[in-house]
Amino acid sequence: MRNDKVLDMCLSVISKDKYEDIEEIIDIDNDIIKFLCNSEIGIIFLNEKLEIKRYINGITKYISVSDKYIGKSIKNVSTRLKNVELYSLCKKVIETGEKQEKKVHTDKGEYFILKILPNFKSNMKVKGVIITLNDISQLVEVYGELEKLACAVKQSPSEIIIIDIDTKIEYVNGAFTKITGYDFEEVYGKNIFDVKFNNSTNEEVDHIHFIIKNGQTWKKQIVSKKKNGELYIEKVIISPITSSDGNIKNFLVIMEDISKQKKDEEKILFLAYHDTLTGLYNRSKIEELFYKNLKFDEKKNIALLFLDIDRFKMINDTLGHDVGDRLLQLVAQKIRCIINKNGIVSRMGGDEFAILLTENVTEKSVVKIARKIIEDIKKGFKVNDFNINITMSIGIAIYPYSGKDFKTLLKNADISMYKAKEEGRDRYKIYYPYMESKMLKNMLIENSLNKALEDNEFTIYYQPQVDIKTRKIVGAEALLRWNSSELGIVSPSEFIPIAEETGIIKKLGLWVLKQVCLQNMKWRKKGLKQLKISVNVSVQQLKDVHFINKLKQILKDTQMNTEFLELEITETSTLNNLEFVIKALNGIREMGIDIALDDFGTGYSSMSYLKKYPINTLKIDKSLVDGVNEKSVDEAIVRAVIVMAKALKLKVVAEGVEKEGQFRFLDKENCDIIQGYLFSKPVLSEEIERMLKKEYL
Repeated sequence: MRNDKVLDMCLSVISKDKYEDIEEIIDIDNDIIKFLCNSEIGIIFLNEKLEIKRYINGITKYISVSDKYIGKSIKNVSTRLKNVELYSLCKKVIETGEKQEKKVHTDKGEYFILKILPNFKSNMKVKGVIITLNDISQLVEVYGELEKLACAVKQSPSEIIIIDIDTKIEYVNGAFTKITGYDFEEVYGKNIFDVKFNNSTNEEVDHIHFIIKNGQTWKKQIVSKKKNGELYIEKVIISPITSSDGNIKNFLVIMEDISKQKKDEEKILFLAYHDTLTGLYNRSKIEELFYKNLKFDEKKNIALLFLDIDRFKMINDTLGHDVGDRLLQLVAQKIRCIINKNGIVSRMGGDEFAILLTENVTEKSVVKIARKIIEDIKKGFKVNDFNINITMSIGIAIYPYSGKDFKTLLKNADISMYKAKEEGRDRYKIYYPYMESKMLKNMLIENSLNKALEDNEFTIYYQPQVDIKTRKIVGAEALLRWNSSELGIVSPSEFIPIAEETGIIKKLGLWVLKQVCLQNMKWRKKGLKQLKISVNVSVQQLKDVHFINKLKQILKDTQMNTEFLELEITETSTLNNLEFVIKALNGIREMGIDIALDDFGTGYSSMSYLKKYPINTLKIDKSLVDGVNEKSVDEAIVRAVIVMAKALKLKVVAEGVEKEGQFRFLDKENCDIIQGYLFSKPVLSEEIERMLKKEYL
């Protein structure tokens, strides 16, 4: 029996004045008094003067009463109870005959119910007061926990529903109302499967019933419908609530709206496997799909195409990254449209794309697709107000011949793509093993180039240019040669393209210019005839906004007369950089330096371009000179070039003259200057000095 109920029984006996005093109670029922003495209940008996008659020991912990206070006023007793005027309350009971009850506590957080009851005589006059103090600290703690739990349920952001054994709704919290739009009155008594499991089949509902009614917890994600018809995704947990005897009384349903979480997960998953700019698959995904296809059939052919936009950096540098990004998006759309459902397209990064072809792969079918991409890409794109013409180089590697894993296949497709670029871009190349050694050599060249200047591994040779009428030396072309300590002699056709691609050409080109000007100074001091020296400059140098100032500084430091310096540009390299090139060339011409257009006839050879270039000299390429006396078409072209140059008042230099017949033809057609092995191969500066002293070749 609970302490407070026993106490009430005792006090009801006393308050009815059945017994004169406490001693009579003891005589009648020692068990009750024994219980009271051993309990946490405290009791003090006062007479009508509020003097202490007797007390139960339990009360002494909180009210400082002892035997020495027997017969003394309660006023003299101190208490640990906060904000309690014990004497005043007792006095009020004597005066009114009404009980006083109050919830009180100590400074240690202990809670009690303080009751002060009137003790009546037979004539219903108050003959004294009974003070009781019942410790309710544990109850307060329990009620506090229950209150917290109730608040947690009410304020939970998740929907909390309590259903009965027949799955009818008995309670819903505020989150349920807020999320679903249903008020409690609308769903009370309804079956939860009619309200929340709209898209579940009867079989699924029966399965849930079976699980939960067997005392197990059911968890799953479901699609729910709000009152307004909106669908959303929820994570649901249904758990049984059992009574003390172990029987299921209710079920607790917790539902959490995870629609945003699911969208975030889908977004994260998309970002993990897709390129954010183009929406194409990324490298991780295409690799995964490669192995997925391989798992189904290890013997099938799989082609990997590695695509790279030619000279894309120039577009970013000249038109800006926004235009570059938009161009990448359009290129991605074009490739995806071409491939359609016949393969998988991904962006590998930068301006690089990859295509995985998995069905009916043959070399012929892959080449057909590569050609289609190259031709369609060449049709150009309109980005903002710019019409952009680009080309694409493609490398092809086919499993299992070009590699038996994705990493190897990708590496070899990359190698063949760079081979396509080496051969002039705007083409495809299929991987063959010999390409790997070529790629490795290019890597070694690139690494060695970085320190070749510091190690003085470069030398400048000069090939004389001869007046065709007088056969006197009138100039020379400076040609760079490299004798690497690691690689030996490296051909300019091998290291110049790599220097261009890596940007090392800027530093290397300035070094050549300075050495040529210094050599001219030495010849001048020796009193030798001044020659016009032609120096090749890269389009990378011309695009450098600081190039003109650097050139001026070199001329100043070496006291070089601009009359004896000529800069050569190649026709093909300038076509894609026309605006920058013309601006730079105009700046060079203003300095009094002549400009020659090299390799004329190997590119577009457009008259419209010639009118725009501020050039002084046109150099006919060796490939055309080689055909003189052998191919009537080449002779006609050379003749036409010379006539055109003369009409434009340009000086004409023929390169690669090696035969007397070529010389006679060029002389007859009024070519101005010739250069080639017929007169001299490229030689060191010391040999040029010897020639200058001789004057004639």
